[in-house]
Amino acid sequence: MSQILQNQTLEMTNVLSRRGKFTQTELQLEMQNIGIFFKENGIEKNGNIVTATFAVDSSSGIMDVEILVPMNRETSLSNGYTFKSIFKLTNAVKIRHIGNPAFLQKSANEMTEHISTDLRFEILNLL
Repeated sequence: MSQILQNQTLEMTNVLSRRGKFTQTELQLEMQNIGIFFKENGIEKNGNIVTATFAVDSSSGIMDVEILVPMNRETSLSNGYTFKSIFKLTNAVKIRHIGNPAFLQKSANEMTEHISTDLRFEILNLL
């Protein structure tokens, strides 16, 4: 199940960022790796994990995704992780995926459809 919201603002501080190209299985594995990294370094998650999908290759199932995880403190990062002291996104469209992560691709497809049809229709109506 998913819910699409418009005109949203997202602001996070002390953010771990990891961008890469993943299959659904690889994305789940990377999320687990971040959890292990946090545990090994005494870091706690300080809010919801956010993913930004930049592109999806439907033929291969590979997604270009950035994982953003707010942390409880500033820290030096390694292993392909980047630190962002502040992350702010305004006028965003967001989808909230609720349920089994195996169906995340379905939510991503719903968001793509919403952006390509519903938002385009709204913009044309404003002109």
